[in-house]
Amino acid sequence: SDATVEQLVTGWQQHVGDIRALCLTHDKPVAFLEVGYRSVSGAAIEPWRYDEEKPDDETEQAESYEALFRTFWHEPWFDGLFMWKWNVGAGDRDRYSPQGNPAETVLREWFLGERPA
Repeated sequence: SDATVEQLVTGWQQHVGDIRALCLTHDKPVAFLEVGYRSVSGAAIEPWRYDEEKPDDETEQAESYEALFRTFWHEPWFDGLFMWKWNVGAGDRDRYSPQGNPAETVLREWFLGERPA
């Protein structure tokens, strides 16, 4: 909880080698078919867990996405990702949607090439 972007990138490193090896073994790129972080404290810890009540933390959601993109975006074998999920209001009780949160800015910067200089 409350990890920095750099710490989250470091946490991804234990998986990068395995994913790269799989891609090279099968001569295929990889795409993540479902990526989502909740806007809660500890967002990157078991991001699939939606059933735990945690304090809101939109910054941690944004930093989790930032670390993901920094880790994989420039890898030649990385072929993209699909977002889980994009809606706001009563339909987003589990708080995964980045829409309207700082995470939306992170996604916009990476997907649309709007990264600040």
